[in-house]
Amino acid sequence: SLDQLGAGFSFASHDLDVVLRHAPRVVVLDAGRAVLEGAPLPTLVAAEARGLPLALPPLAALCVRLGLPYADPGALVAWLEAA
Repeated sequence: SLDQLGAGFSFASHDLDVVLRHAPRVVVLDAGRAVLEGAPLPTLVAAEARGLPLALPPLAALCVRLGLPYADPGALVAWLEAA
């Protein structure tokens, strides 16, 4: 993995679905300043709770409401069927 190599990369996106699917860590900016950082879903939920102008994708919002892990729809269905 990249962590074992001591390497990594970063990207910036307003597409929160992409962020939730691919980023192991996020930094939320507000007016150019870092205001939150951490694991994607809890950090974005905290940003939304602070009233920052972002909205979780519908599937992520549903997962949060139901206490389910966020995953792509196919993986979520497989997880629910196995439960």
